[in-house]
Amino acid sequence: MITRGELTMNLTKILLVPLLIMFLLSGVIAQNASLADQIRDAINNSGDNSIPTLIIKNLSEKDRDEVKEVIQEKLDDLRKGEISGKNARDEVKEIIIKKATPEVIRKIKDEESVRVWIKYEEGSEKAAKRASEQSERPEIETILEISSEEELIELEEDSDVVEIIEDPILYEELSVALPYIGGTEVQTYTINGNPIDGEGQTVCVVDGGITYTNPSLGGCFGEGCKVVAGYDYANKDDDPKDPRGHGTHVAGIVAADGKIKGVAPKANLIAQRVCNDKGSCYGSSMSSAITWCADNAEKYNIVAITISIGDKGEYTKDTCPTWMDSKMKKAHDKGIIITAASGNQKHKDGISYPACSPYVTAVGASGRNNNNIRSSTNRGYGLDLLAPGTNIRSTCGNSECTKTGTSMATPFVAGSAALIKQYYTDAGYDITGKEIETLLQDTGVSAGGYKRIDLVAAFEATGYYKNVTLPVPETYDISIENVMIANKNSINVEEPVEFYFDFESKENKTEAEYTIFIDETVYETNTINFSSSDTIRHARNIILDEGVHVLKIVVDKENIVNETDETNNEKQITFDVNPVITCYMCNENSWTVETTKTVGNKCDSGWEKVEPVCKAPEYDLEVKSIQIPNMNPPNTGEPVEFYVNFVNHKDRVDMLKYDLIVDGEVIQTRTVPEFSAESETRHTFGLMLDNGRHVFKIVVDSDNQFLETDEGNNQKSVTFDVYGTDVSEWPYVGRN
Repeated sequence: MITRGELTMNLTKILLVPLLIMFLLSGVIAQNASLADQIRDAINNSGDNSIPTLIIKNLSEKDRDEVKEVIQEKLDDLRKGEISGKNARDEVKEIIIKKATPEVIRKIKDEESVRVWIKYEEGSEKAAKRASEQSERPEIETILEISSEEELIELEEDSDVVEIIEDPILYEELSVALPYIGGTEVQTYTINGNPIDGEGQTVCVVDGGITYTNPSLGGCFGEGCKVVAGYDYANKDDDPKDPRGHGTHVAGIVAADGKIKGVAPKANLIAQRVCNDKGSCYGSSMSSAITWCADNAEKYNIVAITISIGDKGEYTKDTCPTWMDSKMKKAHDKGIIITAASGNQKHKDGISYPACSPYVTAVGASGRNNNNIRSSTNRGYGLDLLAPGTNIRSTCGNSECTKTGTSMATPFVAGSAALIKQYYTDAGYDITGKEIETLLQDTGVSAGGYKRIDLVAAFEATGYYKNVTLPVPETYDISIENVMIANKNSINVEEPVEFYFDFESKENKTEAEYTIFIDETVYETNTINFSSSDTIRHARNIILDEGVHVLKIVVDKENIVNETDETNNEKQITFDVNPVITCYMCNENSWTVETTKTVGNKCDSGWEKVEPVCKAPEYDLEVKSIQIPNMNPPNTGEPVEFYVNFVNHKDRVDMLKYDLIVDGEVIQTRTVPEFSAESETRHTFGLMLDNGRHVFKIVVDSDNQFLETDEGNNQKSVTFDVYGTDVSEWPYVGRN
């Protein structure tokens, strides 16, 4: 089908020649040829016998008749078999559309459904009939929903119809949508004198960024602004400004505070831009953004993460992807509610990802009256809640605009979570994201088989009474002051490690459980009771294997109601348990390696951690000379003096032994206590000997104590005579 500025939609793909289009667009008709002749010539000149089935143009009745005459002529030719085409068997309809507005025609061409307002000829039978019924059901007089060419043609051929226009849309401001969910009323509530408006709560917007310069979104970025932090994952920089408007629109629904008022107008925002300038949003960027929000939850008091992004899939419990679940679980386990759009693909049996994840609250859009489900909303497994999502006007760039879809419904739930979390916190209690989801489901308004959120009912279910000042409950602060190891510097395997845990109750006394973890594994759980004292010490003796260990003490925060400071409920210590080690020693008698086992990091004196090379040293001990200074002649009764000179040619020698042999008999064994390498030493002896001939011999290392490399030089001897006092007995008597 062709719009008002075009000529034909034909049975095949060829349109009428451009000349005819130009004539009809300009309204110029040649004076010397009829319109019928021009159309006939244009068809014949096109080289194709395609038949126009729909001509859209405001023509006079005369022109219309001429065009219909040509079409009828061509239809007759088709029936006679004079022309053919691949759609020749199709039923051919022809009509000139002149009653519908261009917007209606465009939407029908694009196969969109359009709500039209039908105006009838005054005085016609149908106009009279509609007038008689108007008092009871005024909408039936003029309003129809059409979605096809056939329906439009049927209206066009109705002689009573004079005009077909699109039903005008008046956009729904946030100020109009908020009352549907009770948001406007809840914003008038107070708790302990403080308005319930999201003050102190922060919502992470994982989307296309936020135009933080919009006055309704604070006008600035960073500390002290409404948009307190954020990051641009698409461009990898610190400016998460929104180039397309989608993320800004979502942010405004959550927390706008200006001309546009969001659900939680005093809440803060985190701008996590994960979509590029073309609107493509990469999973890796989303994963990083969600991780950042979880990691910074305590710093910014992040209570919700809202994601108006999806992959358009139709997933059930069994087919839902999981590639980002670990990141979302991290946030979920911290009590953060993650809201995600179910999608707008009209799926009936499943929703998109990440909405289908078990760690996410999946949100669909309610319809125009907010008590049904919008037709385009994905539904089925996993759809948890509905919220307004039709024609929502919110912040857009530095101004405002209107958008529709589950993307708009999702931030309604995130903003509602901020209000509920603020109420619970100010009342002195806690509530998790999962508990907020359950509360909104239990109190929601039935809409198309699902629950549309109702904040007033949700607050009533908590026992809230308007503007009440609740009694402040007792608060507690259980602190782990110390974790100590008595024998930390000498912890040995097979010996108990002595631990001491000091606990302190800094406020009201209570009872609490704590768990001991050894290397992230639960060792035991115990109870501390501060009924009689503000400080308690517990001790444990634990035998552990060798190696590095981490001992952690965690006070059970979940079971301590109204804990004022959870940062001191956990403490850990890292320590080493010394192993059984082997120590080595070289036996210098046998020149073999001896081993022993010991506990700890040190070997006893004389032992080493590293196995030594146990090899006997090499020696070359030489008896260089033996001298007798009084050898000429030694006499009986006088001591014979000997000088023995030793040389050590190689390694140092300790406790060198040598034998002193006289006439073949060892008369003495002596020791050189220290004999340096490459050195020489002299020993002196005096012996009393009988007269006669004697042999004096020195033998070094006779018991082979050392590894001698040259045994030919480690002994030496000398022969000498000892004479009596009778000179005549001397061999030199009588000689000159």
